[in-house]
Amino acid sequence: MFNYLRLVRVKLMVVCGACILVQSFGTHATAEVGYSKFRFVFDDNARKDALIITNRGTSSVNCAASLEHFIMGDTGPSKLATSSAEVSNSAEKLLRYAPRQANIAPNGSQVIRISSRRRPGFADGEYLSYLKLSCQEVEEKQQENQAQITTQAKFVHYFPLQVRVGDISASTHFENARIIEVKGKYKVVFEQYRQGERSVVGDIQVKDQAETVLGAVNNVVIYPPFTKREHSISLTQAPKGALEIVFTEDKSSLGSLVSGISVKP
Repeated sequence: MFNYLRLVRVKLMVVCGACILVQSFGTHATAEVGYSKFRFVFDDNARKDALIITNRGTSSVNCAASLEHFIMGDTGPSKLATSSAEVSNSAEKLLRYAPRQANIAPNGSQVIRISSRRRPGFADGEYLSYLKLSCQEVEEKQQENQAQITTQAKFVHYFPLQVRVGDISASTHFENARIIEVKGKYKVVFEQYRQGERSVVGDIQVKDQAETVLGAVNNVVIYPPFTKREHSISLTQAPKGALEIVFTEDKSSLGSLVSGISVKP
């Protein structure tokens, strides 16, 4: 399954496990780019993966891949690091990827192969880098019997690359869950804690006793060294009884954690 991004004439930043920066400079933008996935996790049993980039638009796209790093805050990436030396758990020396340059024609696709490798001297733990995909839409025009190429749009996308070394694990649980009502609108607030040597990645749902989902948040991540994250989830209706808050770890993150807590109005 692919998720598609149409380039538009705005600037946009999203931080949700992957970061997107879009800039458009032309009068229109017709590249429509899809990605096969947005997060990559490697361990001793899963050392190879691939990112498939698909262009469903009418213009070609030139893309360049590189590794970058972010300074982490308690809610995730907070600012771009100037070098891997600024982070203590860079996965740069554990990763390989190719190709690093690609031109994707309309209705075409490109596979970027990513792999992790064993390196001596790395302590057990989780290491993190980001694959930066910098792409530019290119439109060919015919003018006075001469082909011209003009740049129409540019965008940058960051994909987390997590490499787990050794036999590491994690657990998670909730505390201080409560339901808050303000002017007839309801929300649940609570704290999520992470223990262990690796990050936890997954979705949170708030359900009533009939298993109806009243609120949810997806792609929740707690990266080491942080152990706590606060949540506030709006409810679609007033709760009529006890609610269950359930965290389910994303299988693509090579985890299978499930954790929950009940909360009463």
